Amino acid sequence: MKISIVVLSYNQGQFIEETLKSIFNQSYKNYQVIVIDGRSQDKTIKILKKYQKKYPEKLTWISEKDKGQTEAINKGLKLAKGDILTYLNSDDLYEKNTLAEAVDFFKKNPQAKIIYGQGKFINEKGRYLGNYKTQHPDFNSLFKECVISQPTVFFKKEAYKKIGEFDENFNYAMDYDYWIRVAKKYQFYYAEKVIAYTRLHKNSKTSQSEQVFKEILKVLKKNYGKVSDQAIFNYVYVKEKDIWKKFLLAIKLYFQYKQLPGFFGLKIFLILLKNFM
Repeated sequence: MKISIVVLSYNQGQFIEETLKSIFNQSYKNYQVIVIDGRSQDKTIKILKKYQKKYPEKLTWISEKDKGQTEAINKGLKLAKGDILTYLNSDDLYEKNTLAEAVDFFKKNPQAKIIYGQGKFINEKGRYLGNYKTQHPDFNSLFKECVISQPTVFFKKEAYKKIGEFDENFNYAMDYDYWIRVAKKYQFYYAEKVIAYTRLHKNSKTSQSEQVFKEILKVLKKNYGKVSDQAIFNYVYVKEKDIWKKFLLAIKLYFQYKQLPGFFGLKIFLILLKNFM
């Protein structure tokens, strides 16, 4: 089984070499690396040229302006020749046996079309911060929250062809949208030995909470026709600091999405009122 790994890159010169090393040092060697770079202005291109000389048969890279990360994912996946597909941000990492464990899981579970593993968080210096909150996802549970660590996800090309491309209307929560779309057709399989690291730093999209939570509302509305109380208050709490403004924004969002708060939403409203009074 060949794996195609799309690496998304834009001005991450301080991290991308470590990311590439985590791929090229894998114990499993049947893979293809496709770096889609948004015309970085730092040392990224120099690093890519260095690794292309070292791994000419494995590494392909493109550096040109694009419309953002989601377009880059789609562009890279179109070039994928592997049986198994995945993508990795240029500041994230794999453990040494991540690819081997993914392939082994697919071989032992041929019915699986998409798998996810244990995600872990690290900081700028690579220091371990904690584990990603991982639970078994299905279409209904994904309405409440995303419990899938993106760098740990591997999916078969046949499934990708049926689901289609990532939605380029989304720039922050496109992976969440994709997992929901996948869950409508396929079961997610948990492969605990498939481990990857998400790096948290001031420039990472994962750290841009307000934009992420705002887009999650749109993702839920698109896929479920409604939004969750949890999603509304996640956005409210990162958007506003003042309690009264939180309260008013929550009301505005419920009107905007034409729905009433559920039990969780009412509970949070009561907490806000109590703190305000």
